[in-house]
Amino acid sequence: MFVNESGRRGFMKGLMGTVGSLIALGYAFVAERFMLPPPETSATLQKVGRSSDYITHQAKLAIYTGDGGFPDGVYIVRLAKGLIAYDEHCAHLQCPVQWSHATLTFNCPCHGSVYNVYGKNVAGPAPHPLNYHRIVEHKGEVWIGGIVPWGTPEWTKMAHATGKPSADTGKA
Repeated sequence: MFVNESGRRGFMKGLMGTVGSLIALGYAFVAERFMLPPPETSATLQKVGRSSDYITHQAKLAIYTGDGGFPDGVYIVRLAKGLIAYDEHCAHLQCPVQWSHATLTFNCPCHGSVYNVYGKNVAGPAPHPLNYHRIVEHKGEVWIGGIVPWGTPEWTKMAHATGKPSADTGKA
């Protein structure tokens, strides 16, 4: 049995409309996760090691998947005042930064942003310091949680705890 030309055309229009709608729905989901992230207090804590695993002024990369979302890189650094967890992504365009043991800096390969061991932006186009992740040190174990975006009250509290980057501008 043959289908006439208008039947084929209608079928193809319907098929393309369905495929286009599914693609748009996928993009809408990604945009919704970006624009409306889950509340920070709802983020699950995830164990990433023992306190003794972290050496002063050395960054160690951990993978955080505790919120059930996509795996996220988190750099954990022991500072004089305790452990701090930085998001792996540059504040400029979200490229993953890399730790340099030689210079004690986080370096962004995309546009040259540089952050010191305190997460403060010291070079490049980055508009503010690195974002933090929640971190808890309890009974010799280290747990990390969801991201703490720059400029939020919790970020400001964490910035003051390190004593280095200014919570207002990101500059010292």
